Amino acid sequence: MRYILFLLIYLFVYGIYNTGDEKSEYTYEEDVIQSGIEAEVLAFELEEAKEQANLIAEITIMDKVKETDKEIGMPYTVFQAQINQVFKGSANPVITIKQDGTSEVLVNSVEPFAKGEKYILFLKETMKIDADYWIIGEQTGVF
Repeated sequence: MRYILFLLIYLFVYGIYNTGDEKSEYTYEEDVIQSGIEAEVLAFELEEAKEQANLIAEITIMDKVKETDKEIGMPYTVFQAQINQVFKGSANPVITIKQDGTSEVLVNSVEPFAKGEKYILFLKETMKIDADYWIIGEQTGVF
């Protein structure tokens, strides 16, 4: 009986002192899980979008300026863009544009703009809060 008790205590102590000494072969990688928001978008007919827009222009995305925290409401990203050609209105050669969604939170499964991409956008002036312009009808105002 003493032998069994001694053996159990020995195994218990041995187990305590030897846990955690072995190195795991598994390397942990940070999993990035993209979340999304499905939102109703106010779509515009082409003629109405042309009337509503302060600026219609071909642009090239230069840089991402900032992303907002999703806890403040609808998350969005501000991009700096170069004007290539103006079809309506006038603007500085470089503007900032607000796009709904971020790299982590997509809105209506639309990926954020990427540096170097070119678009024709129907834009409306903002009140200079974070960006100069927002996209009319979001993805429906991007070509």
